[in-house]
Amino acid sequence: MADDVVRYHRLYEFAIKDAMPAEVQFACDGQQALDALQKRPFDLLILDLNMPVMDGEQVLRTLRSNPNFDNMPIIILTGDSAAGTQKRLLEMGANDFIEKGSPPELFVARLRAQSRFKLTLDRLAKLAVDRDVFAAGVLHDIRNLETTIMAVSDLACEYLKQNPEGNKDVMLGDLAALEKKAAHLGEYATGIINMVRDTRTPPRFESLELPPLIHWVQKIIQPSRVEETPELAVTIAGDLLPVQADRNLLQLALLNIMQNAVKYRRPDTPPAMTISQSVSPKDGAGGTRVTTRFRDHGRGIRKSELRKIFKPFVRGFDNTGQESGFGLGLSMVAKVITTMSGYVWAELPESGPGTIFCVDLP
Repeated sequence: MADDVVRYHRLYEFAIKDAMPAEVQFACDGQQALDALQKRPFDLLILDLNMPVMDGEQVLRTLRSNPNFDNMPIIILTGDSAAGTQKRLLEMGANDFIEKGSPPELFVARLRAQSRFKLTLDRLAKLAVDRDVFAAGVLHDIRNLETTIMAVSDLACEYLKQNPEGNKDVMLGDLAALEKKAAHLGEYATGIINMVRDTRTPPRFESLELPPLIHWVQKIIQPSRVEETPELAVTIAGDLLPVQADRNLLQLALLNIMQNAVKYRRPDTPPAMTISQSVSPKDGAGGTRVTTRFRDHGRGIRKSELRKIFKPFVRGFDNTGQESGFGLGLSMVAKVITTMSGYVWAELPESGPGTIFCVDLP
């Protein structure tokens, strides 16, 4: 808040903090306000017009010429209610006005309205960034697959020209690799479609017992031939409380979490997972929440990747790079758990190998 009448600062601060969780910083002139805004991000600016050194109009004009402040709401604090003045300031980039001497409830209502506006803009900006990152990742992976497929195809054609009969076995191997890459591309497309489709409709909440869902996932990921991939051994430590969730979305999250225990197991060690639960502090609505922990005993995640692992295309597992996949599974988990008003994060165990995936739900 930029206002040169210092004796009013404490009154404004009390009014704002009484109405919303906020931190208020004051400037006594326009230049101080600009200096503060350059040093750290602020969500909202209340700007007096008549100030020394640099007046409110100059500050407004300066901020709106800088794209870094495009999404910051600016409320003008003024005693000038003339339509011409307000029209000029709106055209310069002001978002709203608060007349000096207005009732406190009106002052607070305008602040809340602009805070909601800022929150919406921030969410839209994040969605735009996420969309661009997602699109770039999809394009990158498709280009890599395209390059591999074209290279294998060119090799097969070259062998055919040189010695069709003599290179028959090599050609068959290349064609098999080509078929595998094409199938991989199809799986990738299916994963992206599911990521959009499965979280598009509103969740249907019900009380769900976890053990039957866990056993269902075990059957789904059970290998057709034991010699190819060992079966996942699951240990449930203690009783598990039911959770309020959408059955399909929760099954999808469990499937992706438990599949990783098999996919990123340690060499020569059968995949295993221990599942436990604890009661979380009550949420803001007074309801009980539980945190279910899925600890695998695989190769683990690099500590530096723990905060990034739930973003699309991030593969933070300590792996050899030989496993198939595009880093979409855990981003799907984060999306569906968030859709169900839950939280998900990853931790490293205090001792031993593996990763702990924590899912917090009502």
